[in-house]
Amino acid sequence: MPDGINGEDFDVVRYEIGARYVENRILYLYHNDVISLFSKFMDNKKFRRLLTVQYPIILIDEYQDSLKVVIDQFLNWFIGSQQVIVDVLNKMRPELPQITATDDNEGFVKVITCNDFWVRGGK
Repeated sequence: MPDGINGEDFDVVRYEIGARYVENRILYLYHNDVISLFSKFMDNKKFRRLLTVQYPIILIDEYQDSLKVVIDQFLNWFIGSQQVIVDVLNKMRPELPQITATDDNEGFVKVITCNDFWVRGGK
């Protein structure tokens, strides 16, 4: 629960730009609340299962600008030092070799680029 908010103070949750507040039994959350709650929900196995069913592919754009709390959760729950990811990293930067902490997960890496992508007019 966001700081200063009691679960008995509201019946509905909505997202607003601005600050967090409760009005007419509606809790209005702002951007940082959503990030914080998402990060906490990632610790819940059922939430992770629902997330992966709903979104089997998650693209992280601007990784270097992402909030550490969110990236740490993705690393913790979905990446787990898999060998295939480390292999790709080593091919990308052979001068900085990496090794996995564990190799008990199966997975795959698929790189999709769109450097030459363009759309023709018409059909």
